[in-house]
Amino acid sequence: MKFGPTFKSTLIYSLARLALLAIFLGAGYLVGLRGFLLIVVGFVVSAVASLFLLDSLRDDVSSGVFTAKQKINKRIDAATAAEDAWIEAQLRKQESDTEDQPK
Repeated sequence: MKFGPTFKSTLIYSLARLALLAIFLGAGYLVGLRGFLLIVVGFVVSAVASLFLLDSLRDDVSSGVFTAKQKINKRIDAATAAEDAWIEAQLRKQESDTEDQPK
């Protein structure tokens, strides 16, 4: 199975986020936090840290998603244009068939 650059960058970013979470959960445990407080502090601190530490990885993911969205929009536009052309051809054919019939 072949994966594109968007998938790879998303996977790397997700793994980096999980690693940050694990690091901060471990640090919180060593400091003495336990239970629900450990989880909340771990998530909040890792989220804030990821804003600064994972900025370039997040940019890679967002540019990949934007590129994929543009490709999808181009395919939709091409399909719409082809459908419009087919409908116009059918209407022209119907008009010419109507004109050819005797009155």
